[in-house]
Amino acid sequence: MLIGFSLSGNDVENQLIEAEEYANQKWGDVQSALDRRAKLIPDLLLALGETNTTLNSEIESLKNQLSSAKGEQKMALEKELEAKMSQAKLYLKNGVSKSDIIVQIEGAENRINYARKEYNKAAKTYNVLLKKNKSYFPNYKLKSYFE
Repeated sequence: MLIGFSLSGNDVENQLIEAEEYANQKWGDVQSALDRRAKLIPDLLLALGETNTTLNSEIESLKNQLSSAKGEQKMALEKELEAKMSQAKLYLKNGVSKSDIIVQIEGAENRINYARKEYNKAAKTYNVLLKKNKSYFPNYKLKSYFE
């Protein structure tokens, strides 16, 4: 992880490269956690069954949209999916059906939240370094935060 800033151009570029790669690694962690949750969606839909077809179809639609989404659109869709899955968990907890799928999804969501925080910290470090030196490195792009 990036510790301090150096004054030489080569050192700054090296730090920028390291910070960018660290942010990329943390994004990979987010993606891995999101993939884990996505693998649980069919089980959630099965647990909902025919009792809530509207919620079932909304979750399925978001899952399908995510398959081709990128960047900030993907982040927004993930947030929508998270909200719909929370509705589904609440629905299942309120007596229709209790299943270990809820526990598995909550565990996946905890991993997602942790990975998001770590990615945002890494993106911040990278973005600060880039903003301080943007005039020297115009080809580098800022990282979006996952909110």
